[in-house]
Amino acid sequence: MATTRIVSINEILGYFKTFQEAHAQLTDFGYGPTSDIGTSVQMDFAYLWVTHQSDSYIKISTNKTQIPELKFVLLFMDQVNIQENFEGVNGENSNNGQEIISDMFQVLQDCLADIISNWGTYGIMIAEDVRVYPAFDETNDAVNGWAAEVTFKLSHINCVMPT
Repeated sequence: MATTRIVSINEILGYFKTFQEAHAQLTDFGYGPTSDIGTSVQMDFAYLWVTHQSDSYIKISTNKTQIPELKFVLLFMDQVNIQENFEGVNGENSNNGQEIISDMFQVLQDCLADIISNWGTYGIMIAEDVRVYPAFDETNDAVNGWAAEVTFKLSHINCVMPT
């Protein structure tokens, strides 16, 4: 019988939490539906939020091998300062919104670099190009940042049973 090595979602979330704790600009972490952000306790800013918003797959080959491909959406967000527009400009430069967009894009790239450089050891690889897009939230938290849709291909060594 072969050994079994399965990468769990809990392990992946642990690696994201470790990244957040090590990054100088991120002060909080959360996981779940985006509707849960800040509902239990107020998030500290800037934060990394991990959620699922797309389909994931388990590819099954003819030799009965399973290769999970999990899609996560990563949100790198910081709070917008609601302040008087003292510079007399329009748009994101009228507060700290432009700075947030710039900073959080760099944090997103730092996270991808960490995944590419280190997570392969754990059997986690990025399966395809990462789709990224700016995120603007005008709820009471008033946050800006970036969202990244990342698909992970996970190693999975099956427990082979004789037939």
